[in-house]
Amino acid sequence: MHAFVCSRDEVVTRIDWDAESTEAVPVLEGVPVRCVAADGNHVIVGTQGAGVFLSRDSGRRWERAELPERDVFSVAIGSADGAIYAGTEPSRLFVLRDGRDWRELEALQDIPSREHWSSPPRPW
Repeated sequence: MHAFVCSRDEVVTRIDWDAESTEAVPVLEGVPVRCVAADGNHVIVGTQGAGVFLSRDSGRRWERAELPERDVFSVAIGSADGAIYAGTEPSRLFVLRDGRDWRELEALQDIPSREHWSSPPRPW
């Protein structure tokens, strides 16, 4: 079984364990990591300034996925259909389905309070 953890040290670590042992292996180092999500062998990492990285083999190999925004502060993998989601700053939400192009979920922009949003929260 695998679990993925991101740290303030800009490292994503894959933790492998079974009934007999546990091993922590750095799998994505030197990248300004902010968030990680995994579902089976699929892993997505969001970064500050470098967009998103995807792995389809439990973090053994990584590919950078071009996203319209570079600062990604939340990621998720949809359990129903495997769609990949990325929340960015400025506040936008994108989805990637079936390995095609990222598509913005524009309804988020219609919420009246959006001018006051930020992630992480602004100091004021």
